[in-house]
Amino acid sequence: MNDIKKRKILDVLKIVIVVFLLIAGLLGSAIFFTIRNKQEEKSTGSNTEEVVEGLEEIETDKQTKYEYINLEALYFLKEASSFTDEFDTYLSHSDYEDVDTVTVLDDITKMDDTAYDFKIQLDDSDESIIECIFDTNTRLFTYALYSSNAPVEPVSDPFYIDGEENSEVESDQELTTDAIDCNNPEDYDAPISITNEIALDGVLSESALKSFKDGLLKFLVGQNEYRRVVSVKDNSIVVAAESISFQCTFDTARLDNKNVTVGYSLSSEEFQFILE
Repeated sequence: MNDIKKRKILDVLKIVIVVFLLIAGLLGSAIFFTIRNKQEEKSTGSNTEEVVEGLEEIETDKQTKYEYINLEALYFLKEASSFTDEFDTYLSHSDYEDVDTVTVLDDITKMDDTAYDFKIQLDDSDESIIECIFDTNTRLFTYALYSSNAPVEPVSDPFYIDGEENSEVESDQELTTDAIDCNNPEDYDAPISITNEIALDGVLSESALKSFKDGLLKFLVGQNEYRRVVSVKDNSIVVAAESISFQCTFDTARLDNKNVTVGYSLSSEEFQFILE
């Protein structure tokens, strides 16, 4: 009788042990898979962050070289990038140094049905302001320095027409057309002469160069400007996908130091000139 009871007790204990082992196994498996899932989630999250950071780096690489402020003021442009891309190229070929921020000023003028005039403030040491003109027909931008805090050397300019700056002349100062004969001031229709015309080789075709000279002469006559000898400013030539722009300086400088900014549309083959 005692043996039978002992066997029953042993059988019960075996069952209890088996059940305990099964429960322990199930709990162990649950804990194992829970830990594994958490590790996988952490790994996935880390990879996701790396992918996001990589995308941010790629996006940063696509951004413009400079920080542009108040681009929304250029309401007449379908896409601001049409300006920022070209202006990036312009700045990279210009003499402006240490420029980080480009601010579009609210001084915007609709010149007529085909052009808008607006100004750009740079954060360079001279606090330069650049005047920009956008031609809606040619989709061409032209740029010229509007103002700067850079020191300007005084220039004697006895032949500057349309200038009150030079209305008073010393009585003992003798002014004759022989004083500066390189520009033939007495010959209003004298042809344009480019001192370093070689700078435009490979930039303008022969026909475009002739059209440029004819157009510049007509423009200068309209501005009551007698000077006819100019030079292409070093490093001012910018060749874009649809346009070419550069600056011409007068070999005999004006009293106000103004020069001519030239824009050429490759599609319409038309020139645009600004005296700034």
